[in-house]
Amino acid sequence: MKCGDVDRLLSEGVRVEAVRTQVYPHVENCPRCAAIVTWTGAAVGGPEVDALSRSVSARLKGDLSPVRPLPPDPVLALMLIGSGLAVAAVFLTAMGISGWHAMDSSQISALGVFAVATSVFSIVSVVRSMRPAAPRPLPLPAVLGALLIGYPLIATLLFPLAPAEHFLADGVRCVAGGIVVIALASGLAFFVARRGYVLDVRRCGLLIGEFGAIVSV
Repeated sequence: MKCGDVDRLLSEGVRVEAVRTQVYPHVENCPRCAAIVTWTGAAVGGPEVDALSRSVSARLKGDLSPVRPLPPDPVLALMLIGSGLAVAAVFLTAMGISGWHAMDSSQISALGVFAVATSVFSIVSVVRSMRPAAPRPLPLPAVLGALLIGYPLIATLLFPLAPAEHFLADGVRCVAGGIVVIALASGLAFFVARRGYVLDVRRCGLLIGEFGAIVSV
């Protein structure tokens, strides 16, 4: 085989690996053709190289294990929504809904819109964190800031400070219940996140904590 034969094979789209035994003797002694073949990305080597390649391939295949397919984003989102609703239902059953009856329509509407919006941001962000290379719809400070700034703002504007009787005792009870809800909701979200392949553990952990806080709110 000569340089023209190598050029012809490459121009015809023939895989060099398929005719390795014919190409190798020439490439071994022709720097020009060796450079061309290397540029195409073809692995052309002698018997020793072939044996080493097979050995490495066999070793790599022996270390590989099947990868569990990741469910679609809507399924993961529904799993998070279901876990949050389950924890909220348990909390409402235990604590009651008397607080909702004490609020007017504007307060209920504002909290409802706020809860839905922040939940969507949080759930989408958690789901995207579970899938490598998935686009992130919002930066982490924006997702966390929506809760850390939005909730105190709504509470300040719509809920006047008027301490009632047993304010401290009721407040401690409410805070304790909220902490329990955060722990339960975050724990369930953590188990959902384990079904994915989280690369940024810190980001995903913060988002899961925010998700639990939203459920408690």
